[in-house]
Amino acid sequence: MDNNDIQKFLYQVAQSFKTKSLITKKKLENGGYALFAVAPLVPDFCLTVTYFGGYKFLGTEIVSKDNKPVFGISYSGFFDEDLLRPDIDIATAFLQMALAHTNEKLPIRGPQSYTENKYNYFNQIEGGIDECKGTEWISVNKNGHAEKIYQMKY
Repeated sequence: MDNNDIQKFLYQVAQSFKTKSLITKKKLENGGYALFAVAPLVPDFCLTVTYFGGYKFLGTEIVSKDNKPVFGISYSGFFDEDLLRPDIDIATAFLQMALAHTNEKLPIRGPQSYTENKYNYFNQIEGGIDECKGTEWISVNKNGHAEKIYQMKY
């Protein structure tokens, strides 16, 4: 399997977070969510994302080609439990914008950093497309200091 094809696919899907044009979301019977994405420039690939939880969550991202898994990550994380639902929705929308600004050469999650208004996204990744692990987080600037409101390890 050519990792360049996986990278191209992941990058194209990440770009679609701006418009949500390639993504279909489905609520699962057990309370979780599944996202599905295909990218026309990289045929025969599919991304399946499963997500379970609320303030604390976990899930997987699996890339398959011709219905066979070729890349995947598992993740778990949390939102600050003091956040209200509207604040989580804003942070989630910001996260999707940050993910759309991912690095084309290593499109795993978002860029190393991204800032918009008072929100800051950071991604520390070790490894490459063959094997990686990392941590991403969002902080919000409040009263002159940054307060972490979201963190995820993958």
